[in-house]
Amino acid sequence: MVDLAQQARTNGLDVQLGGKAASNTERPSDGTSETIGIVAALLVMMLVFRSPWAAALPVLTAAAGVGTGVLGTRLLSQ
Repeated sequence: MVDLAQQARTNGLDVQLGGKAASNTERPSDGTSETIGIVAALLVMMLVFRSPWAAALPVLTAAAGVGTGVLGTRLLSQ
């Protein structure tokens, strides 16, 4: 499927793949960029708040919110 889409691409035609089958062919993310972002956010908040607990609390709250949203969406999609 990916090979056919690449062959069909020309200067006048843009071919894009979508859906579950196409997303399974993509390279999986290793989470490096997310980790770097969280560490950077913690460092900045540590400088601003000057307390490890005060810096970690927004990150923990955000992680709980994202986790709840992902789990809720997954449950509703079943």
